[in-house]
Amino acid sequence: MRVPGRGSRRGALAALPVAVAALAVGATSARASASNPGFNPAVALPASAAVTPSAELVNSDGSFYVVGSTGPGTGCALFSLSHNGSAAAFHGRTPGGVQCTASSATLKPSGGLVLTSQTAAGSVVGRSHDSGASFAWSAASGQFAMGSMAADPAPNAAGMSDLYLLVRDVTTGLPRIAISQDGGATFTLGDPLVNAVDIASGQWSGPGPLPLAGTLTARRDATGLHLYGVVETADSAADRAAQAAAKTDNLNRVYAALGTVSASLTPGAPPTVSWHDVEVYHAPAGAGLNHGTPATAVDSAGHVYEAFADGRHTFFKSDLTGAGFNAAAAPLALDSAAAGLPAGLDASVAPALGAGGNGKVDVGWYGATGGGSTPDPSADPKNNWTVLMAQTVDGGATWLAGTASPSTVHTGPAPGALQLAVDQVGGVAAVAYQADAATPGTPSLFATRQCTGLSAVTGNALVDDCVAPQPATASVLPGSTCPGPQVRDAAGDALDTSAAGAGGSVPELDILLAQFNAVDPATQVATITLNQASTTLPADMSAATWRLTWTQGTAQRYAQAVLKAGAVPVFTTGLVNSDGTLAAGTAVQGAINPGANGTITMTLPLATIGAPANGASLQNLAATSYALYSATPALGSVLIDRAPDAGSGAAFAVGQVCAPSTDAPEVPAGALLPIVGGAALGFAAYRRRSRRHTQ
Repeated sequence: MRVPGRGSRRGALAALPVAVAALAVGATSARASASNPGFNPAVALPASAAVTPSAELVNSDGSFYVVGSTGPGTGCALFSLSHNGSAAAFHGRTPGGVQCTASSATLKPSGGLVLTSQTAAGSVVGRSHDSGASFAWSAASGQFAMGSMAADPAPNAAGMSDLYLLVRDVTTGLPRIAISQDGGATFTLGDPLVNAVDIASGQWSGPGPLPLAGTLTARRDATGLHLYGVVETADSAADRAAQAAAKTDNLNRVYAALGTVSASLTPGAPPTVSWHDVEVYHAPAGAGLNHGTPATAVDSAGHVYEAFADGRHTFFKSDLTGAGFNAAAAPLALDSAAAGLPAGLDASVAPALGAGGNGKVDVGWYGATGGGSTPDPSADPKNNWTVLMAQTVDGGATWLAGTASPSTVHTGPAPGALQLAVDQVGGVAAVAYQADAATPGTPSLFATRQCTGLSAVTGNALVDDCVAPQPATASVLPGSTCPGPQVRDAAGDALDTSAAGAGGSVPELDILLAQFNAVDPATQVATITLNQASTTLPADMSAATWRLTWTQGTAQRYAQAVLKAGAVPVFTTGLVNSDGTLAAGTAVQGAINPGANGTITMTLPLATIGAPANGASLQNLAATSYALYSATPALGSVLIDRAPDAGSGAAFAVGQVCAPSTDAPEVPAGALLPIVGGAALGFAAYRRRSRRHTQ
């Protein structure tokens, strides 16, 4: 069976210039003091012998998931890497065994993890609501997965993300998508990524190597949902016929597949996707740009990036929209252009891409030294392979690079795939790769997390980011029942990841503390302390929400403040439904008290929160903030900060009176003004504060 991207090479690709025009995106430039990316010691993934990494993604708590394959019928293995990159867990094996992939998605009854795998009968899909501890599996769909899936970030009418699974057409062999509106239980076949108007039929029809599709990603903006893929083909009908006779599969043409998603005119029918293919690069015939699956990524501003390798070089190209690629323009050879790479690199394979903020991209790949004497440098038995990563924060004008693996991971011909994912909150990357240096011929999976270098979200330098989410330090201590606050959180972690944002922290949504206090025997006051409270919103937000949740017996409850642009805040309390949605709330008194370490206070008569008895325990306290961005209303409210970052704060006993702590401001007198869904007196006197900061 032909393995895509691993065929022999018919002729060497001519050396290419190491110059590329950077995107004119106004991206934040790297600071002069920024260091090359550094990684924590690689962690061996348990039970990963002979596993090839096939997908990686980031969980909402900052941990990374890795999916790997050991072959047909053996099941796909699922692993997780902790937030600080110091520990890994094995979650078990799925049905199937090849073309495994995973995606985070909105599901019922709550958001979760979707995993697909190919069996002999077709693709199966598993849905997990407990971070991969258990899955519910659908029957095989009949479509054959190709190892990539994208989820619409906005839920559909049924409250779930539409899923777009890359599959191989069983008749033509072309890559196409299968669409699910029910969390992967059923799929409807969509159009091929290869548009016959854009790509001549001789490049994909008839005898010869089939087109190869790479990663698939989805992005929403003000115009709707867009899909992005990458496809490689042979040069022509004559080239494919010659390769069919020679039994090679060299693909020398790279295309960006741009998908426009439109709602169906038939109620209940899946959306339709129309594809437009733009040639990214046309290398000489016989060049094999498929030394590893090509990769595509899209940043928060909609700029499109492609990476591919020919065995000697890892190449990179970019475009503002994906529609303006010039196929004649030479790509950038990252292994030559990035500063900080090992000397003497002579082979490169298996690129992986991750994008974050405007013009900010990470590229990982395997690079080798010590070989280079064969026509295909990646096949040299003398190669010593390491895992490399390069970063740009200015659209590709400059690059910093480093070694992600501690030493040689493999000696000989090219190793298998590697995967890279970027945390869209902190901007750190994690890389999963194969290594058999200690056990030649029997590779295992390893994963490592970026600790230093640049954030792919903000572009700022990271300061040893491989730490626990909430360390017990003098600045961020665990919450306490008395004197409180019950919840504490670090400052500066409410990151703006909107399409137009610069990736900095939003002080108005940056939660520092949260606590309960007893006002009288019949009343509690809930207080959320912010980095910089304000009664007006940042310019690009249409609404903001600050919410405190807790469990009370078997019920989960909330108290929240909602501020819409140009309106007074509204304060409510109510029940959290079993599916995570909020039941209709009861209006209560509240106030926003602006300024540094300002507060949001909500006065909660016990009758409005289930009439708990004196001394009843309020547990699992946590506070969250959300933003509704004006440019992307279809995405709904986006989580900006959670306090604490993981787990919950200390419990609180109803009616207990605690002396105020030194760093938890007492409830101001304004908080007790009789305001219901309104604003405290004097709100208009406070000047609007910008969320943008120059550092």
